[in-house]
Amino acid sequence: MGKKNLHSGTYLRMCAANTLVCTYIFANFTLLCVRPGGSVLLCGLALAAFAVGMYVPGPFNAYLVERYARKSIYLKSLLLLLLLNWAFACPLPASLLIAAAGMQGLVFAIAQNALGNTMVNDLLTSERRTAGDNLYSWYGRLGLPFGWAAALLLPYVGLSGHAQMQWLSAVPCAVAFLLILSLSVPLKAPVQTSLFSTDRFWLGKAWPLFLLAFAAAALEGIVTAWGFIAPGGPLLSRALYMGLGFLLALWLQYVVFLAAENRAEMVAGVVLMAASFFLLSHPHEAVRNNAAFVLAGAGVGLLSARSLMYFLKLAGHCQRGTVQNTYMLAWRTGFAAGFLLPPLLPAPSGGVPGGVAYPSGLPTLLLVCSLLLLFLLLLGYLLGVHPWFEHHKDRSFKFRTVG
Repeated sequence: MGKKNLHSGTYLRMCAANTLVCTYIFANFTLLCVRPGGSVLLCGLALAAFAVGMYVPGPFNAYLVERYARKSIYLKSLLLLLLLNWAFACPLPASLLIAAAGMQGLVFAIAQNALGNTMVNDLLTSERRTAGDNLYSWYGRLGLPFGWAAALLLPYVGLSGHAQMQWLSAVPCAVAFLLILSLSVPLKAPVQTSLFSTDRFWLGKAWPLFLLAFAAAALEGIVTAWGFIAPGGPLLSRALYMGLGFLLALWLQYVVFLAAENRAEMVAGVVLMAASFFLLSHPHEAVRNNAAFVLAGAGVGLLSARSLMYFLKLAGHCQRGTVQNTYMLAWRTGFAAGFLLPPLLPAPSGGVPGGVAYPSGLPTLLLVCSLLLLFLLLLGYLLGVHPWFEHHKDRSFKFRTVG
């Protein structure tokens, strides 16, 4: 595979495959919320199982991609993801659905290790890898609003049964399979490596960044869960406006913050998230369902993108795949933890919330928890993580080239 730039068709197809697979995954979780017998709590438990499943193949990551063809690993992983879709299409008990989500997390982690942590970096020249990994991550980040919206749009295409909608939700994953199947990737000679290792799995020294990303992802999980729970507005509009916020954050990163002081992007993300939480209790429905989710998407986008940059700039020689996987585990674990918080908090009228018992605004307890987490995130970042990073970083923080 020749070294290419960020505008090559091969690289863009890999990025598109990342978006499509993430769209499929989040469409699955959305359908768990709206299916007969489904709930936000069930979705949260499935997300937790998904996150746990992602840790299982970690010790084997290096062995798999060094011993076998990376393209083959990725394609076989997508076939398993498509096969697991059968479980979600069946009227299985909640325990089996949660177990299937855990299996999906395991297979998804293998797929990301093969494509995002390995093939993409093999494709790009060394000076373009940071920008390339950042952009690849942005393509995957859009899978949340895309999958959320796609699942909610399925009833509008004439489908009446849950099984039909579940099978149609697998189309993005099938398209991703075809995109990568058509790529020409030279075979790589097998490299002798141990079966178990932390290589491409876990970078122990990055634990401060892990906590930072975990907290930021928990905020994304809280907002997303509230998007399903809150009454008084269409779920679809919340998904679309959150996606708009992600696109706004992408523009801000590449235009406004490209040459800004290192801490500006993180601080701006925290401010935008705080504003979104206050707007979720605004008396006007349009503000609660539109503006609040735009700001949430923009805040999450800035926090997630800058967190990834910290991981990438901490990585030493041959540690890029390891830090990418560590970041992915932090983000998915934090998102699951945050998503579980709203359905586990008691509703104002007592019991476990399902949406009906809530007033139109964000409950005081959830608002206080979210703002406290934001405060701890900002304080820990400014006083702890950033000074620690400046002392331990491996290379210059900024990336200047995007092509």
